[in-house]
Order: sequence, then structure tokens, then C-alpha cells
Amino acid sequence: MNIKKIRLFCFFLKIVVLSFCSFVFLSCNVQAKSGNLKANGGISVLGTREFENQINEALLLLEEKAPEAYEIVLEYIGVIKQSEKSGMNAYTSPPTYEIADRTAFYSVTWCAGSIAHDSIHSKLYNDYKDQHSTPVPDDIWTGQKVELECIKHQIEVMQKIDAPKHEIKHLKDQNGMHFDLNDNGKYDAEDYELRDW
Repeated sequence: MNIKKIRLFCFFLKIVVLSFCSFVFLSCNVQAKSGNLKANGGISVLGTREFENQINEALLLLEEKAPEAYEIVLEYIGVIKQSEKSGMNAYTSPPTYEIADRTAFYSVTWCAGSIAHDSIHSKLYNDYKDQHSTPVPDDIWTGQKVELECIKHQIEVMQKIDAPKHEIKHLKDQNGMHFDLNDNGKYDAEDYELRDW
């Protein structure tokens, strides 16, 4: 009789242990797949595991080699989200940078430079918003003049993080009009839909 009780106890103990292990395993998987991991400095990174790793590598590169740019990113981007198209939603709370795989996975240096570029858009928007009681005009944070300012910052960052020469040359060749894909002289919803980056 005692052997039956011991076997029964061992059986129930195994069930409890297996249930606990399954719970822990599933909890870890749910957290990993949720994509809401905090990256360097508390930025939420939303996307696949590979995307999260790429963004974290890019942020680490900024932190190590371009700390001033990294501080701007920390202050003006709260979420970096994997998306079909890239763009800065500076008007959301927290400011959210959506980044397409084509941009994120081109290279770690390109990804880091892109994050730095869009942090300037967010900085311009949010600094204006904090200093004025009126809505933020588009030309404060978008348009050719602003794009050239963001590209200048991106080039400086790319040089500090030792980006390949061809990436820096590509940026130097830009005229700041990459936002106006339908050539109507302004940034609108059609431009966003035409993006392939």
C-alpha cells in the first residue's frame, strides 16, 4: 500500500513540475513574441526577434560611437516599430518610428543612421510643440529644408559609426526631396503609400 501511495505521489509531483515548466516556457514565449521588449535606454521595440536584435545592435552602435545622437534618440523616440513603410510619427505619444525591413536590415549602420535621421524630425516637432500653444506647422518638421537638416545629421552620425563609404555617398547625393514621391511639392498620404523603404 505504501508503494502505491509513493508512486501516486511521484506521479502527481511529475504533473505539478511539468505544468510549472510548461507555464514558464509559454510565458517566456508569449513575452518574446509580444515584441514589447525594452531596448537600450527604455525604447520599446516592436517586431520580430530578428528585428528587435537589429534595432538593439543599431542603438548600441549609436550609444558607443555617437553618444550625442543616441541621447537625441532616447529623448525623442519612445517606440521603434517594424512596419511595411518607414516614417516618423512624431505626433503620437510616445513618438513612434516605424521602420520597414528594407531599411532596418540593409545594414546595422544604415539602420542606426536612419534612426538618428528620424529622431531629428521628432525633435523638431516636439520642441516646437513644447514651446508653442498652436498646432505644429508641417514645415517645422517636414519638407526639403528639414530633410536636408536631417540628412546632414545622419551623415555626421554615419561618419562617427564608421558606416561604409557607399552609404555616406548615397546620403551626400540626396537633395532632400525623397519625401515627395509624387512630385507635387508637398508631403501627403500618396507619398507615404508610394514608399518602398
